[in-house]
Amino acid sequence: MDFSIVIVAIIMNEGCFGAVEDNSDQFYRNRFKNLQLFFGQCPAGFSGAHHHGECDSVVCITRGRVLIRFGERLENSAEAGPGDYVFIPAHVVHQEINLSDSEAIDSIVIRSGDNVVISVELPADVLQA
Repeated sequence: MDFSIVIVAIIMNEGCFGAVEDNSDQFYRNRFKNLQLFFGQCPAGFSGAHHHGECDSVVCITRGRVLIRFGERLENSAEAGPGDYVFIPAHVVHQEINLSDSEAIDSIVIRSGDNVVISVELPADVLQA
């Protein structure tokens, strides 16, 4: 697997989907300073397109299933569920979609800074789940 192509990594119980730009120990030491811990809950539906500025994020899904669309026009996607970890680098535009109409998604989020959310305007047809 080439670990330099995909920007979002999902580390699943059965292996790794996706990749990061640089998989070295120094990459992680430099990027994850001043960590913040958040607990998230996402009800049915989907978020708007956004990114978290200078912050890298690691999300552990504890309940529910989420489809994460990412890229400048949300052209890529990956699915994650309980026990999966999602790494989203700084400035990566993404959208979360709850795959259930009745169950919320619970997660633990570790972010390398404050909980900054920067909305990104995209055409309505791109944002539809």
